[in-house]
Amino acid sequence: MIYLLLVALAEARRKVEPIVEEPTAPLWIPLVIAVCIILGTLALLPRKPREEEKPLATVMITHITVYPVKSCKGVKLATCSLDATCGLQDDRRYAFVDAHGVFLSQRRFPKLCLVTPTYPIGGALS
Repeated sequence: MIYLLLVALAEARRKVEPIVEEPTAPLWIPLVIAVCIILGTLALLPRKPREEEKPLATVMITHITVYPVKSCKGVKLATCSLDATCGLQDDRRYAFVDAHGVFLSQRRFPKLCLVTPTYPIGGALS
């Protein structure tokens, strides 16, 4: 009896025509249009004027330190100017190099921090 039911069920499935869905427009298109309309409307709404921002702190620069020779002590200056690359003039302009042209750093030579470059009265680095 169960066998007959299974056979009848298989036969009924074979006779049923498959359901063909008609192609429909994707649902995301109206959603994108609605979002564009909402954003456009929000952009046209009047805005409140911003309040002037108050500074968090008052800062005063007392001196500027430049490092004319890379990996050596810095030199404190009361004033300085910018060079053509918008960096501080004479900052890291020079470096010690070995015979192969590789610069010496404090990682390899920690005593470089004891070298103090100075500016003579004429303004040239010595």
